[in-house]
Amino acid sequence: MRNTDAAQVELGGNKNQHRNNGFVIVNVFTPLNKGDGDALTLAETVATIFRTNQHVSTGADGSMIFRDPLVEPIGPDGQGVSVSSYYQVNVTVPFVRDTVY
Repeated sequence: MRNTDAAQVELGGNKNQHRNNGFVIVNVFTPLNKGDGDALTLAETVATIFRTNQHVSTGADGSMIFRDPLVEPIGPDGQGVSVSSYYQVNVTVPFVRDTVY
């Protein structure tokens, strides 16, 4: 989870509402010798979880709204090894989180 920016969006009494924008990235890895099918299937499952649970309460003082996820095939991961053994797909989900402080 990464915050990209934040701002105070409301004033009121002793508590003020602050909005954080950002994104969640879920990295999916499957064995390279299985092809991209398993990785894409798992990534779509992750994306569906965020699509069907777009609004999450974080308690009395806040909420989080997930936007439409993006499924992005990366390919063989290749990080730190001469020959990759995993296929990578990323799921990026933008969010807006409101918190009252």
